[in-house]
Amino acid sequence: PFGLRPLCVPPLLQSLILIDASSHLDCRAANGGLHGWARLAIIPPSMLADWIDNACQSKGTKCLSRVTAYSWCSNQLSFPIAANIIEPGSSGGGQDAGSHNFIFLHGITVPRPAWIGASQDLDADAQAKNLAPLSEVEEPNALTGQVARPAGIRREIYSEFGPGPKLRDIGNSCPATQRSAFWFNASRKALLAAWDKRHNIMFDALAGALEEGRAVGVVRCSR
Repeated sequence: PFGLRPLCVPPLLQSLILIDASSHLDCRAANGGLHGWARLAIIPPSMLADWIDNACQSKGTKCLSRVTAYSWCSNQLSFPIAANIIEPGSSGGGQDAGSHNFIFLHGITVPRPAWIGASQDLDADAQAKNLAPLSEVEEPNALTGQVARPAGIRREIYSEFGPGPKLRDIGNSCPATQRSAFWFNASRKALLAAWDKRHNIMFDALAGALEEGRAVGVVRCSR
C-alpha cells in the first residue's frame, strides 16, 4: 500500500479499529504521499475483489473496471487508521492548492494538528509517538474531510447511493464547517461490518455513483 510494505511491521498493540493482527501494520516511508509513519489496515485483495464483484452485480464489466481503477488509485488496498500524509491544501477544507501536511484518522483526511508544521519534515518516531494513540480514539472530534477510504467516496455519495442502513448526521462536504464528525463512524463501521464478508456498503455506493457518471471524490468548495 502506498509503496510502504517493505517498511511495515505489526504494531505492538492492536488498535480498536480492527479486526485481525495480520491485517494491521505500522509503516515508515517518505513516498507515495504518505510521509514518515502510518498505521494501516491492509485489505486482502481477495476481499476487495469480493466487494467490487458484489457492488457491480448486474452492472457489467465496465463497472468492474471503473470501480477497481478508482479504488486502487484512492487507497491501494489499505485503510489508513492514523498517518501523516502530504496532500493539496484544499483537502482539509481550505483553498490552497499547494502541498501540505495533513493526517489521516479512520480513513479520512483531517487538518494537521498544531505539532505538525505546514510542510516540515518530521521524524518518524515523533509521528508514531503522537499519532499512534489517535488510532485508539473511536470517535474523534476533529473536522473531517470529504472522502472516506477504502472506497474513496465523499459524504453525499454515501448518503445518496449507499444501501441502508446508513449512519446519519454525517454533515455535508461544503462548506467545511458543516462536516460532522459522525463521518468517522460511518467510515470505521463500514469497514468493520464488511471485514471477511462479500458486501461493503461504501463500494455499493461507489459503483452506483460511477454508473451514473457522478464525481465521487473531493469537490472544491466555493469561498
